[in-house]
Amino acid sequence: FLENVMAQFAEKKRPMNWTPRHDEILVQEILLFEPWTQKKGSPERGSTWSAIADNLNQIDNPFFSVNQRSVRDHYNVLEGNFKRKRNAQEKASGTAYPEDTVFDNGMNDIIQQFHDYDVLLAKEKQAKEDEENKEKEQAQQIVKASLETFRETQKRKAEAGEEPVSSKKTRRSETETLVYLREKNESNIKLQEQQLELQKQELELRKQQMDNFNQVLTNSQNQTNAILQQQQNLSLALLQILNKQKEESK
Repeated sequence: FLENVMAQFAEKKRPMNWTPRHDEILVQEILLFEPWTQKKGSPERGSTWSAIADNLNQIDNPFFSVNQRSVRDHYNVLEGNFKRKRNAQEKASGTAYPEDTVFDNGMNDIIQQFHDYDVLLAKEKQAKEDEENKEKEQAQQIVKASLETFRETQKRKAEAGEEPVSSKKTRRSETETLVYLREKNESNIKLQEQQLELQKQELELRKQQMDNFNQVLTNSQNQTNAILQQQQNLSLALLQILNKQKEESK
């Protein structure tokens, strides 16, 4: 027991090395904090990675010594390794993944969540840009067509000796057309927003499922930490007794 206690104290002074157990706990924390819900490269996502690192540094067994960058970089390594593993499994046995572990399931969920949210944000951005470009192009076409029609009409009336139509009336007609196009585009935008909202609701449902899964992992981790803490307390008590006996024997 004395050797175990001394080893635990010495562990905190050694540089940290990532082990499979470290990786499992990292996956649990990522599922808990959900960094994919913030935009990639944003300060908000960076803060989330920092929170994950802070949580990991509070764990005694296994020992963590990490920061925002090291946690994010190590996850990228895990993601790359996991994707290569999946590709090898697909080539070997099709779409079936034999003997998936809790870590495998967690990594698969994290990668899928990052992908789904990136796709959703890209769709929202592209839809907004498409509508803006479409509205601008239609407005330019209407103005161009109206000017051409106005010039042709003025030319014909001038040749026939008729009085030209007021340009004020023409501008009013152009304005009404632009208003109609704008209202139509706004209606299209609302429809697309409703479709995106449905996609968000679907992602929220998946998020709730992930929360339930993560709660199970957290409860298991808490029980394990409690047992380890009891063992550590027992070892410390034994160490104190041994030290006391050693002092008395002098």
